[in-house]
Amino acid sequence: MLYVGTHDTTISGSRNDFLALNLWYVFQKKGAKVFKEEGKQCIKNATYLTQKLKENEASQCWPFSKSNHCSF
Repeated sequence: MLYVGTHDTTISGSRNDFLALNLWYVFQKKGAKVFKEEGKQCIKNATYLTQKLKENEASQCWPFSKSNHCSF
């Protein structure tokens, strides 16, 4: 990848690997089980938000399947 006039060979595709290193560190501290639980909670939150917006007639809201994102 060419980025700001130089080849980028970092894992994260940015100018440095700090984000990837930070993610690795947090993953090591918390563990996979905690990340899975947090991910499931994020998906529940997105579903809840979508339901509440639709109840309040914000019908232009759609959740993304198995994702913590919703579009409106």
